[in-house]
Amino acid sequence: MTRLSYILFAPFVAGAGQNLPVISPLRSTSAFLPFSVNNNGSFCRRMASSVTDLRITRLRSSSSSPMIFLPSLEYIFNMSDPSSLSTYDTYLLDMWGVLHDGTVAYEGAVDAVRKLKERGGRIMILSNSSKRKEEGIKLLGRLGFDVERDIDEVITSGEVSFQMLSGDESIAFSWPPLASILSSSSSLRPPRALVLGSGAGDAEYLRAAGWTLSGPSDADLVVARGTFTIDDGTGAIVSKSKGYGEGAYESTLGTMLRSAASRSLPMLVTNPDRVRPDADLSPMPGTIADAYEKILGETMAADDARRLVRRIGKPHTEVYELALRKKENIRGKASIMIGDALATDVAGSGKSNIDSVWVVRDGIHFKDIRARIENGLDYEDAVLAELEQWNRGDVVGDYAAQPTFCVPNFKW
Repeated sequence: MTRLSYILFAPFVAGAGQNLPVISPLRSTSAFLPFSVNNNGSFCRRMASSVTDLRITRLRSSSSSPMIFLPSLEYIFNMSDPSSLSTYDTYLLDMWGVLHDGTVAYEGAVDAVRKLKERGGRIMILSNSSKRKEEGIKLLGRLGFDVERDIDEVITSGEVSFQMLSGDESIAFSWPPLASILSSSSSLRPPRALVLGSGAGDAEYLRAAGWTLSGPSDADLVVARGTFTIDDGTGAIVSKSKGYGEGAYESTLGTMLRSAASRSLPMLVTNPDRVRPDADLSPMPGTIADAYEKILGETMAADDARRLVRRIGKPHTEVYELALRKKENIRGKASIMIGDALATDVAGSGKSNIDSVWVVRDGIHFKDIRARIENGLDYEDAVLAELEQWNRGDVVGDYAAQPTFCVPNFKW
């Protein structure tokens, strides 16, 4: 028998007296889920006529919120009450792995952003990029997005971190180690940082925030922006690029981290991602943060080590709170996060009580999902297996991840 790609599926459908999935905890989507439970315990459909191919499921775990597989973003709105199509009034979009791959926009992404904007909501980019806001805006423009027309706000981890380093009182003093450094610095003795970066604008980034560059023996702070270069202000930048010798970067990085840890230097991580959503899943600054925290933990309590490493960005709630504070004309409707990473986009939105759309095929999880498909699972079962593995703890994550919706790509 041929199986439809998207069908109504409830793994616990049974007769009266048996446990059924609990639907009500879904804060904003429960009102328009395309099924309900009759008095006799059976499911009945109540969906818009244009939605005919859906599969509803949930984790086979203690989670009580079902995840809805959809063919495209459009179905989220087709499922809504026709008299109130804009169930959400704010769309938080990840960039890399959702809108583009760093070089080109994904097929259909520019059109999808425009269609979301036409729904009357606010489009806010919420990215873990280490770069500042203006650089993100320029990149989106080069890739074909009409930022002025379609995007209301761009929030990057790099911009939030820059404002912290610059002494923005609304956020800088929320982290005691940084507050102490800024309070004791002056124009005669500006704060000093060792920067682990990408080589492109790292020094300018720190200097514009009022900092000077230094090695670990003199620095007040370690700033982790990238995983390609080490700049201690001497001009001898150690890089992964050719000409520096096999393993020179890795060896120097290890020495620098241990030297910094011996002085209990705090670390500010301007991109908490652990891997880049490219073919090789290249390491990102989150891996450096994990390594440094482990080194610190060799000589101090784990809680003390964690307090010395501050990760700015998803899944941590500060960036979500900042995004929601920027909402205008709030009409009592909900926000939704659209992202590819369970550890950051999905887990962080759940922690902040925001619904989420998990974009699968262009993101960091699809390499593993594709391997499951090649081993015999169909698409939906492969996706569920990846999600279940994550929530069992086989993959290290900061919070549990439970997407509200799942789509193959960011397309309308």
